[in-house]
Amino acid sequence: NKRRGHGTYDHDRPPIVGTVARESGQVRLRVVHHTDEETLVRHVHTFTLAEAVVFTDQGQSYDHIIRVHPTVCIWL
Repeated sequence: NKRRGHGTYDHDRPPIVGTVARESGQVRLRVVHHTDEETLVRHVHTFTLAEAVVFTDQGQSYDHIIRVHPTVCIWL
């Protein structure tokens, strides 16, 4: 798939999910098969503390994150 932002795991542009700690700067990156809700929420819950504030874009895949969860609007 040659469209921008639509890589696949099976080809040359697999999806990467990441979290960055604002205070420490620690980065957690994972190559994943899919960027569906289950994968994204599992990543956030695995790599953040329960009391963390998690900032994401407004994608519906993040709706079930069990953290304080403000969103940011990204205009491309």
